[in-house]
Amino acid sequence: MKAFQIHGYLAVLFTELLLIGVMGDGTKEEKLDIKYVLIGGGIGLFIVAVLIIIIMFCISRKQTLPQRGFQSLT
Repeated sequence: MKAFQIHGYLAVLFTELLLIGVMGDGTKEEKLDIKYVLIGGGIGLFIVAVLIIIIMFCISRKQTLPQRGFQSLT
């Protein structure tokens, strides 16, 4: 088995573990409410967009600032 296949199996297993909900009486409930999925996805996309804007701002600011290196007095 190759490393990529093992990584894929672990990702599927981890996803399955996150989606399983166990109730106190031992019954499993796997019903996802679409409203909460959309809210979580929207918040995640918003955070990613803000991070991309911050990174772009920092990169452009770094490129526009003058380079201040060591200058000799000679």
